[in-house]
Amino acid sequence: MRRVYLITGIIIASGLTGLGLWYRHVGAPTQTLADLLPGVDSTVQPTVTFAVIGDNEGDNPTYRNLVSQIVENPEVDFILHVGDLMANGGAEEISGAQELHDELGVNVPVYAVPGNHDIKLDASRTEFQRAFGQLPRSVDIHHVHLILLDNADRKVGFTDDTLSWLEADLAAWDARKPDD
Repeated sequence: MRRVYLITGIIIASGLTGLGLWYRHVGAPTQTLADLLPGVDSTVQPTVTFAVIGDNEGDNPTYRNLVSQIVENPEVDFILHVGDLMANGGAEEISGAQELHDELGVNVPVYAVPGNHDIKLDASRTEFQRAFGQLPRSVDIHHVHLILLDNADRKVGFTDDTLSWLEADLAAWDARKPDD
């Protein structure tokens, strides 16, 4: 069985213009990302469904509507927020975002990478990482290896430390996969 890697960072978010919602089913019986990878038979893998959202810059009617749609879909395994969850970042806005998710009934994990707005008041990312986890990091969801990287400083590429971490993480993931 071939593993599916999903690497995200602000690079993905840079292609977004405004708030959007995108669902991806990986391992579903219809054509998906898994079907496009050589050696992957998506009919024998569990389906992983996730929503990708970003660039809401705080609480607004459009974001509330999109999150409500996600909450209503029982197939969604997690939410991937690709940056600019808040307008300025900092402890108060992070707390507000978490309270909003609670109010809207978000009952799946929210994996987030910071956007440039998320770090305006917290360039060290201390509060962001306290709320959403240290970066870089990876999470395994069935056959999907989700890698979360931080490029919110709007620089091209990643540091040598991040690239070394990524190489080691992918090697460890490859070592854990079952025989093909």
